[in-house]
Amino acid sequence: MARKRDPDDEVNSFVAAVAASLDLWERTQEALESSDLALRKVASLDAFVRVAVGWEGFRSRWHIAAINCDGIAYRADVERRFRASTRGGNFAQLEPFVHVVLPAQLSVATVQRLLDPRGRNISFGEKWPDRATAELADMYAAKVQSLSSADLRLVTACEKIRNAIVHRSTSSVNEMNTALVVLDATVDADLVRTSKVRESGIAAYLHARPVPVSERRVEVWHQRISQVADRLRT
Repeated sequence: MARKRDPDDEVNSFVAAVAASLDLWERTQEALESSDLALRKVASLDAFVRVAVGWEGFRSRWHIAAINCDGIAYRADVERRFRASTRGGNFAQLEPFVHVVLPAQLSVATVQRLLDPRGRNISFGEKWPDRATAELADMYAAKVQSLSSADLRLVTACEKIRNAIVHRSTSSVNEMNTALVVLDATVDADLVRTSKVRESGIAAYLHARPVPVSERRVEVWHQRISQVADRLRT
């Protein structure tokens, strides 16, 4: 039997990657200390993109590893969805004869193909807790369900900022601003933004210090995303 992938290994790897990204950002800022401010802002933008893209891949790998470790819930969900697809139309009478047979131990490769045959990262959107409940064993689903509203809003905002940086479209920038406005001000006061951030101002938002004595927002983003990942540890 193939070795199971421990979801905690994915947590460890991502947390280490976030720390490395922050260290690289700090060294870059030191090297650019006497340089144009615009260059330092670009370095902050690049650092955020690193951690945001890393988060997307990490969450997908963690979800797959959780199913690989305990696939009972996922196998049941696959059969339930397959049976539902036969109801109605010309196939309703076939439902009693439907039997979905999957291996007792789902390999990482098998889970990946079932979730997305093209091998892409899983797209959760704002339905992450729902998918975790449907597809993961209780031990892992509980970790996602235990994340606070502030954490989930942070994750959504991280995704929306990344999309705005990549796409630069009016809709993506509007979605980013909506996500920044609803961040929990009691937890993420340094990240929340009530005035509009324009497409051209994303780098400035990330590089800014909300108050003179605070850390730059890009540093806080690194720290908070790492915290959320660490809360998935079993």
